[in-house]
Amino acid sequence: MLGDLVGHVQPSTVHPPGEGLLGTPQSSGENDNSALTSWPPRRNVTTQSILTTSILLGQLAVYPRMLIEGKTLPPFIHSQCSLSDSLADACSQAENHQCLPETLAICASLVRMFFHRTPGSSAFVWEAIYREHARLRRQINDQQAEASLETAQAICIYVLLQALDRETIAQNDIESMIRDLAVRTLLS
Repeated sequence: MLGDLVGHVQPSTVHPPGEGLLGTPQSSGENDNSALTSWPPRRNVTTQSILTTSILLGQLAVYPRMLIEGKTLPPFIHSQCSLSDSLADACSQAENHQCLPETLAICASLVRMFFHRTPGSSAFVWEAIYREHARLRRQINDQQAEASLETAQAICIYVLLQALDRETIAQNDIESMIRDLAVRTLLS
């Protein structure tokens, strides 16, 4: 079943020169990363693989909202309030997580902006998200393991936000986020 899903999601051909991972134009300054752009041929698409993909993508799409709404965080983010009674009380009273470290607190603020954007503010919101990504990228060599994990978690949320806003993929540099997420995952 997982093989069907992976086969369904992967593109069937290698991208032409100058075209990126998601079919977007690559800037001339980007390095070709064949591990991200050369995928094996697609397997046969079945009803089961389509339904499985839809269910999984539907589950992943709620993770950004989980960061800002209610008491349950996405499963790959663990709250500090679970380790401290005083933080647990503050989070419980606020009905959302007040215990997030700086990187994830900024991420939560950007997620709120994303879900409250208007057509006129969409470009501003994406600029803010990509500025934060650039800030995180500059800190890559200076981070301890815990901060690096928080950065990977935030970038994962930003990638999911971009997946929710397909109209802006061509204007944004989602490939750099995906590469950074892959690198941070391997280093963590």
